[in-house]
Amino acid sequence: MTAPTKTYNEFTNSLPWQSRLRAKIRDASLLLLAFGKQIDSDGDWIRFPYYHHIFDDERAGFERQLKDIKNYGEFISIDDAVALLKSDKPFHGRYFCLSFDDGLKNCVTGALPIMVEFQVPGVFYLVTNFIGRSLSSEEPEAREIFNFFGNKTSLDFMSWGDCQLLIDNGMTIGSHTDNHIRMADHDETTVCGELNSSKSKIEQQLKIKCDHFCAPYGIPGADFQIERDPDLVQAAGYRTFATGRRGAMNFGAGAEILKRDHMMAQAGNHQHRYFMARD
Repeated sequence: MTAPTKTYNEFTNSLPWQSRLRAKIRDASLLLLAFGKQIDSDGDWIRFPYYHHIFDDERAGFERQLKDIKNYGEFISIDDAVALLKSDKPFHGRYFCLSFDDGLKNCVTGALPIMVEFQVPGVFYLVTNFIGRSLSSEEPEAREIFNFFGNKTSLDFMSWGDCQLLIDNGMTIGSHTDNHIRMADHDETTVCGELNSSKSKIEQQLKIKCDHFCAPYGIPGADFQIERDPDLVQAAGYRTFATGRRGAMNFGAGAEILKRDHMMAQAGNHQHRYFMARD
């Protein structure tokens, strides 16, 4: 079995040179586009930044980003965010609600200590059939489901003990389906099975109520059916449906469908300032 990948550099070192060059050009372009832009410090909103991984060499960047974001608003839990969005009175202030997709173990080892130190709550969305597993990019199942780079990549997923550690430190556990399916590609019966099975496993294993769901891949219309899947999620007993569409959430938006801003811990602060200033 390939040893678990510890750094982002290892994770990407097998990318073709063209892909690495495109990434550098994109970052340089964003640096120029972000010039003079700042996150809105006057409006009333909630934003939902999210990550997939915090590798060993991303910890410093993750800490730097949290410190920068804290200059613009307060970090709150997803339950507090829901309460604000569902309130019958307008809320005032600027808030961030942090989340992590896929249930990778490096989010526990890399992110949790920093979040505890800075008193930042977060929600961790689990792919429940991968709990306790280690997947290599050499496995067809892994290549199909997760965005692996290169033949030497291997990723560890959280154990149920890791999940309990998160709960013990004030974090929230949510569902990311049983098998990380692209919901738009499946019929209603399959989607309902994924939603119910994942929720049931989390609640039985951790003795908690699982109220929050995140759609794998997350783009409305492409990765889930906007006219069907939010209703199925609500019928399964979840209170929120997190997506991968960027944007701020304002009073009156409701909490049933959440916009989120994708983050990369190795990126400079200019990237999140650019994306979070766009609207």
